[in-house]
Amino acid sequence: MAKTRRGAAASGAIMDWARIGAVTRLEQLKTEIDAILAAFPDLRSSTQANTGGATTRATASSSVSAATPVRRRRRPKMTPAQRKAVGERMRKYWAERRKAKKG
Repeated sequence: MAKTRRGAAASGAIMDWARIGAVTRLEQLKTEIDAILAAFPDLRSSTQANTGGATTRATASSSVSAATPVRRRRRPKMTPAQRKAVGERMRKYWAERRKAKKG
């Protein structure tokens, strides 16, 4: 029973330290946001209009992506022969790993 109480007390202390760390980090982030907005004042007007003053990653990225669409690189599909070759390579790789692990 004493172990449970001690664990609960330790957990509460950890949560207190985590909260203190989170508050500190939040203050750092606010300072960083202010510095970024000072360097790029045009971001302030576009994000405040969308969010009422709060700057979020989603609103900042949406205003940028609307101007320049981001095209992601698509990997071409593998043929069945390529998949088979990869499978054989991986089987060989893992067999060597098991062999090395044994001795």
